[in-house]
Order: sequence, then structure tokens, then C-alpha cells
Amino acid sequence: MEDIFVGDITARGRVTLGKQASLDGDLICEQAVIAGLVKGDVTARRITVLGTGRILGNLRMEKLMTEDGAFIQGVITLEKSLELDEVVQEKARSLILDAAPVREDVTQWPAR
Repeated sequence: MEDIFVGDITARGRVTLGKQASLDGDLICEQAVIAGLVKGDVTARRITVLGTGRILGNLRMEKLMTEDGAFIQGVITLEKSLELDEVVQEKARSLILDAAPVREDVTQWPAR
């Protein structure tokens, strides 16, 4: 990818963000190669951050490789085994809960 993208990306294979690429959202994939900018969380079995890569978000992976000059600002979680299908389901559940309407006409219990 060599463009500006706003939103989350979920892919079954390898995702490569080129030097000019910018992602403002979360990335979930098998293998991520980052040479551009990511403003969001990255979850993948293998993450490679090249020397021009910048990640402003949390990383969750089985393997991490970085080159000199790579920049990561966030929490890095190394896992022995990462089930991406479960990660996608967790993300979907959180999106559903975030989108649930809030009713203000419901009486609180106990009534005050």
C-alpha cells in the first residue's frame, strides 16, 4: 500500500505499507511490513518495522523485527501463539458494544 488510508484493515495475508503510506486505524493480518506511518494498533503473527517505519500504537505479535531508525510508541506484547480469528472476533464485539445505542429514558433502579 502506498497511499493514505483512514479506517481499520483486516487481511488474511501479508500487508505492506510503503514509505509514503499512512494508515490511521488498526491493522490485523498474518504478516505486517511497515515502512510508512501507522496511527493505530497492529496485530499480526509477524511484524517488521523498517528503518522508515513509524508506529504510534500498540503491537501484539508472535515475532517482531525492527531496523535501525524504526520508531514505535506504544505497548509491545509478545505472545507465544496468536489466533487471529479470535482477535478479529474480539474487535467485532468491541465495535458492536461501542455502537450500541444509549437510552436516556430508562428509569434507574433503584429509583431516586
